[in-house]
Amino acid sequence: MFRNLFIAFVVLDLIWWVQARVWLIQTRRHRMWRVALSAFMVTMLSLPAIVLMDWMTHKSVQLVLPLVLGTACYLWHLLILPVTFVAMLVGGFAELLTRPLRFLLAKPRTLPASPIRSPVASSPASAEPSTNRPGPQNPLLISRRRLLGTLAVAAPPMALVAAVGVSLIDLGRFRINRTTLAFSGWPADLDGFTIAIVADIHAGLFTTQGMLEDVRNRTNALRPDLILLPGDLINYSLADLPNALDIVRGMFAPQGVYLITGNHDIIQSEIAYVAAVKDAGVNILHDQSVVVRPPGKTPFELLGIRWSDEGKDGWDNSIRNVTRKRHDPTLFPILMAHHPHAWDSTPPFNIPLTISGHTHGGQLMLTKNIGAGPLRFRYWSGLYQRPIDNVTSSLLISNGVGNWFPLRINAPPEVVLLTMRSA
Repeated sequence: MFRNLFIAFVVLDLIWWVQARVWLIQTRRHRMWRVALSAFMVTMLSLPAIVLMDWMTHKSVQLVLPLVLGTACYLWHLLILPVTFVAMLVGGFAELLTRPLRFLLAKPRTLPASPIRSPVASSPASAEPSTNRPGPQNPLLISRRRLLGTLAVAAPPMALVAAVGVSLIDLGRFRINRTTLAFSGWPADLDGFTIAIVADIHAGLFTTQGMLEDVRNRTNALRPDLILLPGDLINYSLADLPNALDIVRGMFAPQGVYLITGNHDIIQSEIAYVAAVKDAGVNILHDQSVVVRPPGKTPFELLGIRWSDEGKDGWDNSIRNVTRKRHDPTLFPILMAHHPHAWDSTPPFNIPLTISGHTHGGQLMLTKNIGAGPLRFRYWSGLYQRPIDNVTSSLLISNGVGNWFPLRINAPPEVVLLTMRSA
């Protein structure tokens, strides 16, 4: 799938490159601009080339792109280029629709009447040279073509520069989202228990060492009782995993730190990822559960399911398996599931709280309810609740603290600090 996606990117790049060269013919100094266009397109093709090399050689090639270049390549292929093609298609369709109308509304041209002259005999010597030559083209028409050609080629790169600037300013910034939930089954002696939810770190292309250390330090500064990482610790390459695990090992909570797998974690190898996490001594719940035992207080049970590409069938199977292996069904259960749609598989198992990530709050949102979030997900940010057998089931989705795509709009990255209350 990923190989086909990047091949499609290359094909779209080449199509736009050819069309842009055609537009530039109408501009002055078009050779100079075509050289600049070629340099720009070669740069934009660098990311698909590197990733395709990785997939075709079946090697774990770490993306060693500078942050600015990686940001530009991602924004170009996943945002600017698609929008450009949509604009081209809409513009071409509008041209086809309006061309007959403009033809009908065009005023007929009237040629000036030529004065009638009496025939005059002329000798070959006195014959004047013919002036029946094509006149000069309309300079206004040439200027208009130049302007439109220049704008058509310049607009996408200019939009890219603006998007890269906004992205680089915001990368690494995140908020602390403090949330309180009350449950009738939550133990009274654990009232006020705090859980830090650090979702979607995506260690890799769009993180630096300073960013990762800031996530660790600010999470520890919250002094949570428990830290949960509901998937996507790394962005893509297993080469980024050792450093990411060092950051996780630096996180501290009295009741421990637990993580599950997300879709990005297992792009290269689920087996290798899980083995590396276990070898590093980090707690991973892979269709497993664990009893959390605060000293001198009532314990509760933490469940974690693996990432599944099978959708609801996969989540049904994972939740069924993990609930069968529960240590004590009488304890209050909390489920970690990377994809929030797994919440729809929980009703038969009486799970009062599901914690998820994956959506990045919708990533690109015009308003709270309009944007990429509701187009892709049934649940995309914050708290969702519904009654099941006279008990409220809750889903809490973190926007995540990191990025696989470097631009966010109205979907701020966050670390969630959840305070559990006994209703």
